[in-house]
Amino acid sequence: MPPPGPKGGRPFAYCPDRAWPGGRTCKQLAAAQDALAEALGEPPTADTALAEATAGFGEAAARLAAPLAEVLAEASALRGAIAEELTAAAARVEQAESSASTERGLREA
Repeated sequence: MPPPGPKGGRPFAYCPDRAWPGGRTCKQLAAAQDALAEALGEPPTADTALAEATAGFGEAAARLAAPLAEVLAEASALRGAIAEELTAAAARVEQAESSASTERGLREA
């Protein structure tokens, strides 16, 4: 993070000790760690963790894709069946109201 000031950064209160054992700073230690990882041929740990997390998410998403597609297909079929039932019920209600109106007219006549 940039030093505190107009560009932002953490206030000094959060990082009172800026040097580690041996008189090294956090930046120097991070540079040494990156140099060691590069010398050993290993990617930095943050990138490795991110790659592993991304791969894990991809695998989980792939495993869920097929079951979710089935659920979506079933939900679509259910929606169609419900729409048909509601249309049929509305038609029966309209027919019953029409019959009731006709019978009421006959009783009054």
